[in-house]
Amino acid sequence: MERVTRFDEFINHLDRDHGTYLQPLARLVDQFDLTRTPIFWLRLLAMSEACRGLLENEPVAEQLDNPRLDLRQLLALSGNAYLKDNEPRYLDALKSFSDVSAPATKARDIAQTVLKAPSGAEV
Repeated sequence: MERVTRFDEFINHLDRDHGTYLQPLARLVDQFDLTRTPIFWLRLLAMSEACRGLLENEPVAEQLDNPRLDLRQLLALSGNAYLKDNEPRYLDALKSFSDVSAPATKARDIAQTVLKAPSGAEV
């Protein structure tokens, strides 16, 4: 049976291989520039909305600070013309990530909309 790794096991695993398997993620975050990688920016926004949606369904939700983000403003920060031209579509898709009750087919359609890079876009 597989299970989620405990924190101490995770730290031991990192120590064992010196965290080398996390280097691609660390490099991506270190080099992150939302104006150069708008698709990665979209993915981060989608993940934040999904996490916010999941938190809303937790019994301790009222004790947590779980603010709604100004997605329009955050999308605009990328300065990307494609995102700006398609803002309503991306806003709808991003907002729907917080709806954890959405049917799987809707979630799949949304993921394809948000996570697919337009041709020529840098991820």
